[in-house]
Amino acid sequence: MKSSAQVVVVGGGVVGASVLYHLTRAGWTDVVLLERKQLTAGSTWHAAGGMHTLNGDPNVAKLQEYTIKLYREIEEASGQSCGIHITAGVDLAGTPERMDFLKLACARARYLGLDMEIISIDEAAKIFPLMDKRHFIGALYNPLEGHVDPAGVTQAYAKAARNLGAEVYRFTRVTELHPRVDGSWDVITDKGNLNAQHVVNAGGLWAREVGRMVGLELPMLAMASERRTNLRRKEKARALPARFRDGFVLAGSVMADLPMWHSSAQIVAVNAPPCIMAKVGPSGRP
Repeated sequence: MKSSAQVVVVGGGVVGASVLYHLTRAGWTDVVLLERKQLTAGSTWHAAGGMHTLNGDPNVAKLQEYTIKLYREIEEASGQSCGIHITAGVDLAGTPERMDFLKLACARARYLGLDMEIISIDEAAKIFPLMDKRHFIGALYNPLEGHVDPAGVTQAYAKAARNLGAEVYRFTRVTELHPRVDGSWDVITDKGNLNAQHVVNAGGLWAREVGRMVGLELPMLAMASERRTNLRRKEKARALPARFRDGFVLAGSVMADLPMWHSSAQIVAVNAPPCIMAKVGPSGRP
């Protein structure tokens, strides 16, 4: 392991690998990523990999568009597949308030150069025939939606960064961070130490612990999601994500011969096996 670097990134998930790649693309090639185990060994390995551009913050929506288009770039730069599937998607509104939000998002999307369209429930049902129209009042169609392989994306970022001069050290646990009087940092690991001008905390689930190494208490908490499977019913539909934020949220895409889960209130989640469904509150948060 080298003894010094301009930047040390702590954490080898998709965020840390993305930071490493963007630093090298910006010309900072003396950069190192340190990962305590394998790349993606934290929360990245079990991420659903869904992608879309619907967001209440226009800056984040534009950033999401940039990221979706970036996947092709890093595939070419690395030779590593990201498992990109652009399927388009439908966001369903079950309340007038949610419908107002979708109309706002659609208007904002036109300003941002994003191609979205408000559609009727009948139109949504033609695209997504497994839904129960009784429980929805409108929908938003977004052609720039789909899913990727999070592990493939992480490896692509890392390989592209290495091609530009970055170094990645796996199975290297950071145990301490010590500031020097010149403003640089001594990064202490179980495989040796190195000095860095800058340290990036991309620890994910362990970002709070990394923050504590320098006296920072970061307001971060790992959350658990609820997952259910049901193999009782088979239907056929085009590969398309659909989300309903007012009661349940769907993650994944619809393929042929699918399981379907429903409650007495609403049809909520369909996914290629296994089905992934998470309960959320009125605000759309777990």
